[in-house]
Amino acid sequence: MLEPTVGRLSQTAQLAVDELYTSGLAQFARQHKRQKADDQLIRFGQMAVPLTSMAAAIIRLNTDITANARTDLTAPINAERLLGEHGLDAHTAGGFQSPEVGDQFLSRTDVWRAYGGDRNAGIIRFPGDDVVNCFSDDDSGSYADDEPSVFEPFGYRGEGLHGDQKFIRGNRRLEEALQGGSVIRFWHRPLGGAFTFLYWCAVVGRRWDRGIDADGRSRKEIVWILHKVSDPLNVEVPEHVMEVGRAEIANMNAGPGPEVKDSPSYLELRHRAIDRDPNQSRHDYLVRRPIRSRAARRAVLLRAQNKCEAPWCEGMPVDRLESGEAILEVDHVDGLAGGGDDSPSNMVALCPNCHASKTRGKYAKSWQRKLVEIARRNDSAMMQSGK
Repeated sequence: MLEPTVGRLSQTAQLAVDELYTSGLAQFARQHKRQKADDQLIRFGQMAVPLTSMAAAIIRLNTDITANARTDLTAPINAERLLGEHGLDAHTAGGFQSPEVGDQFLSRTDVWRAYGGDRNAGIIRFPGDDVVNCFSDDDSGSYADDEPSVFEPFGYRGEGLHGDQKFIRGNRRLEEALQGGSVIRFWHRPLGGAFTFLYWCAVVGRRWDRGIDADGRSRKEIVWILHKVSDPLNVEVPEHVMEVGRAEIANMNAGPGPEVKDSPSYLELRHRAIDRDPNQSRHDYLVRRPIRSRAARRAVLLRAQNKCEAPWCEGMPVDRLESGEAILEVDHVDGLAGGGDDSPSNMVALCPNCHASKTRGKYAKSWQRKLVEIARRNDSAMMQSGK
C-alpha cells in the first residue's frame, strides 16, 4: 500500500483525512461503512482505511454530489475512480512489506490483504517473513488474554480452541521464539477498536492455566509470558523478569499444578501459592512483582463461593461469566507495590462495585482496614476446615 501524496489531495479529501485523524480508525469506519466487495486499502500514516469507507466520507462532505449518485459512487469500482479524482490511490497487497509499530487495520482480513498469511489464526508468520505475530482480540472473547502492559510481563493465551492446548502450530512457533530468544510482533484490538501492531515483545516464559474451551469444557491452556522490548535489535529484559520466566517454565515442565485441576482443594492451592520461588514473590518499590500466583487467585475464588467477600455488599451482578461463575475481582488488600503478600490471606474476592469503592470510594481507607481482617479470618477458617 502506498501513502497518498498530501499535496495532491483535494480540499474535500483533506477534510476527510482530518476527520480520520480526529476520530481514529475504528470510529471513522463505524461512521462510514465499507462495502462487502471492497478489497482495497488506503494508507494514512500508520492507519489502513478501506477504500469505500474513505469514499463514503468524501461523498458526505461533498455537497456537489447529487443524492442519486451517492449510492453508485460507494461501489468499489466507482469509489476507486472517485478517490483518484481527489488525489488518493488505493492498493492491495503487493509483495511483502514489514509492518511498523503503530500500524492499524480494522480487521484480520485487512491485515491479510496487506501482508498475506492466515486471516484467522492467532499466531502466524507473514509470507516472506521470519517473525512471529501474535494477535490478541478483545472483541472475540475466545481467549482470556491479560491486558497488554508497557512495564510488566503479561499473559497471552496459546492457540487452540478445542480440548487441552498442545505445542503445535502457533504454540510451536512461540516455543521456538522462546528457545531462540527471538522477538515477536504483538497485535492487539481493544473492544470496538482496530488491530494495532502494539509492541515488539520477547517471550520470557510459559505456564499452564485452566480455561474453558469453545465447547464449554474445562481444559489446560498455555499462557505465554510476553515482555515489551524497545525494538527488535534492542532486546533488553530485566534479569528478575527472566528469572521468573525460567521458574515458570520449570514449574510447567514439572507438570500441571492444582490451579489447572477441575476441583482442587483450598489447601492445595494455598500451598502452591505460598511455596513459590522467592524471585516470584518479590515486592518492593523498585521492582514490581511480574507474575501473580494463579493458584492464590483461584484459592480466593474457591473460598468466596461465588459471593462478594465484603460483608456490606449491596448486591452481586446478575450476569455471569461464560464459565457460569459469578463476576468477581480478586484484590490484594495491601497492594503488592507497598509490600503486600501475594497470598490468599492478603486477598479478597469483590464484586466490581465493592472493588471500586474499596479502591477509590469515600471510605476506601476504612474499607481496606476491615478487609485485611476479613481476608485473614476467611483464610484461617478455610485452613481449619481442612478443605
